[in-house]
Amino acid sequence: MATAKKSVKKATVKRAPAKSTAKTSVTHKVRKTDAPVQSFRIARPADPFLTLRVTRQTIYWAALAIIVLALGLWVVDINDRVQRIYDEVDSLNQDSISIMSPTVQ
Repeated sequence: MATAKKSVKKATVKRAPAKSTAKTSVTHKVRKTDAPVQSFRIARPADPFLTLRVTRQTIYWAALAIIVLALGLWVVDINDRVQRIYDEVDSLNQDSISIMSPTVQ
């Protein structure tokens, strides 16, 4: 049984838009001249170095410093508690060893 071929429609090809033949005028821009370099002198800073100006960034850094110091103190406190527990365990072990071991002759 032979199948009939179906006709396929090809898509229509559109032409490219026509290019205009008119010439465009070229404009020349005048370049600004740079200011002449005078000399290389150290300029005075606008603000003295040790001035304190409170900004948002100052507040952020202060808050971060307080958080870091608080966490550091918390770690030191935990370490102190653990060392006290170790000292208690050592003292109890020392007492039990001294009571249980008689002197050997």
